[in-house]
Amino acid sequence: MTATEVKVNVSIPEAAERAAATGADGVGLLRLEHMILSTNKTPEKYIADHGEDAYIEEIVEGVRRSADEFYPRPVRVRTLDAPTDEFRQLQGGGDEPDEHNPMLGYRGIRRSLDTPEVFVHELEAFRRLYEMGYDNVGIMLPLVNDAEDVRRARDLMEEAGIDTDKRSWGVMIETPASALCVDEMAAAGIDFASFGTNDLTQYTLAVDRNNGQVADRFDELHPAVLELIGETIATCREHDLLDLGEHRRRAGRPTRGQAGRAETDPRYRPLRSGRRPIHPFVLLGRPTEDTSERLIASLTGVVSDFGIQRIVTISRRVVSFECSARSVTERWKNRGPTEPRNGFIERTLRHEICRLSRHGRSGCT
Repeated sequence: MTATEVKVNVSIPEAAERAAATGADGVGLLRLEHMILSTNKTPEKYIADHGEDAYIEEIVEGVRRSADEFYPRPVRVRTLDAPTDEFRQLQGGGDEPDEHNPMLGYRGIRRSLDTPEVFVHELEAFRRLYEMGYDNVGIMLPLVNDAEDVRRARDLMEEAGIDTDKRSWGVMIETPASALCVDEMAAAGIDFASFGTNDLTQYTLAVDRNNGQVADRFDELHPAVLELIGETIATCREHDLLDLGEHRRRAGRPTRGQAGRAETDPRYRPLRSGRRPIHPFVLLGRPTEDTSERLIASLTGVVSDFGIQRIVTISRRVVSFECSARSVTERWKNRGPTEPRNGFIERTLRHEICRLSRHGRSGCT
């Protein structure tokens, strides 16, 4: 593996064994909603039919499978985040609101905080996992906007018996509001911040990514999106909320003002040297879940060959308009008819590194 950690996304527990075999450094996103949706029942309907304990154990078992496969590598689990149109298709979904744009509606942490009687069962599942010894599990809150969301969720975690000073928990940066409120959320106690670039892009650009009429305007490499990401990363480093693949595990948690691993580990010096370093996943657009496992080998190979410093150099050029998603898109359109996506992305990343690097062309192919 490389000094730069690369994690994989996992949608369903059954994929955990295959994902772990890639050699990834952990799970950056384990989606809780897929475990629930696979029951074909809304949480309320499942609890009514089978009881609270059965619902909790359904979550425990799903998370445990991934935590087992990756242990002691970190597994970050996103709490329930499904839009109402998906819930409406399930048994018990008849009362779900009919929203014009569910992606902007009743989902993520806003739904969890509005229905604490359901959310508390998710938190109880995490408490049981910690009691079982799965200290590699982290809790990730989706679609937060500000520190008030964080504080309310933290209070519920503590009421459920989760020690928020000992356990790893954080947020997804998916809205411009959350990106601009990292300082306040850090003060509220989060340990990490993880980008959700699909949502962050659509909310920053006011482009519904499911709307075919404006799909061509959805650009994860738009300078405004990259600027927002870059500034957020800088703020995260100030508060030791590093999440460029790093999981801050600790037996005794350092105080919030204390330097963490990213400040002392020499592996991260190249990361700290750039003004706006961008993770390779951000550089080429976040890969979809079904390709992320296959991309692990390609991405780690590229980072090994070129080093993070060259990728940092590229990120500066990207932010300054010298490289855009459209150039990548054009190469994708003109790729060979049988070239797999992971091969294309590796070739494209190498091309951009060679084209933009100030450090010469050694290693370029």
